[in-house]
Amino acid sequence: MAALLSALPTDMALLARLLYGTGMRLLEGLRLRIKDVDFDRGVIVVRQAKGDKD
Repeated sequence: MAALLSALPTDMALLARLLYGTGMRLLEGLRLRIKDVDFDRGVIVVRQAKGDKD
C-alpha cells in the first residue's frame, strides 16, 4: 500500500488514504463536503451512502 500511495499525486494519495482508512466507497469520498467533517468530534458524515444509510 505504501508503494501505491507514494506513486500517486498528493491530492489523489489523500483521497486514497481516506477511502482505505475509513472503508468508504469512491463516490462516497468524492461527495464529501467540508461541512461533513467534524474535526472536534472526529466524525465524518457519509451522505448518499449505499443503501441510504446516511
